[in-house]
Amino acid sequence: ILLFAEKSYLPATSFFPYLGTSMFFFGLGSIMASSIYAIRKPKIAQYIAIATTVFFLALVFPLTILFSAQGTAVAYFLASLTFLVTSYFFLKKILKFKLPAIPILKILLACVPIAGLTFLSLSFPLFVRILSVLASLLLYPFILIPLRYYSYEDIRVLQIIRKKVPVMGRIVYLFESLVSKHI
Repeated sequence: ILLFAEKSYLPATSFFPYLGTSMFFFGLGSIMASSIYAIRKPKIAQYIAIATTVFFLALVFPLTILFSAQGTAVAYFLASLTFLVTSYFFLKKILKFKLPAIPILKILLACVPIAGLTFLSLSFPLFVRILSVLASLLLYPFILIPLRYYSYEDIRVLQIIRKKVPVMGRIVYLFESLVSKHI
């Protein structure tokens, strides 16, 4: 916050968990709503957007009056979650598909050490936090290996990358060989 605003805005950091999760939910819901639109069901996508907006407006005013900025953050969180759930429900109903629960759980499990590393670095200077994020980005694909997340299709993608980007060939080959041992 100090990079973009004044010290007086520091109390707003307590809203980040709500807002960050809300943005994640809204992003996933947007993908699903766009998919509904893409399969030529624009009315359903429109009704989902309208219903979510009405739900948000019904929540935001009372929650803001009762809980101030925290109420607004909670209202946005609940509206984003509603958007995700309704988009998923209608997409599932139209396409008759299921989300692959096990791979999603593996991704979430791999995020735990990354989130821990990021959280631990918050009390350090900005440079250390940036290094922590970069280390997390490098660690993440390796954390997925013992979870047996990768498939043979991923090996094929790595082979294509190795051929198309010769500069990275050696590194990609090492990662590919490591992943292939844990499929």
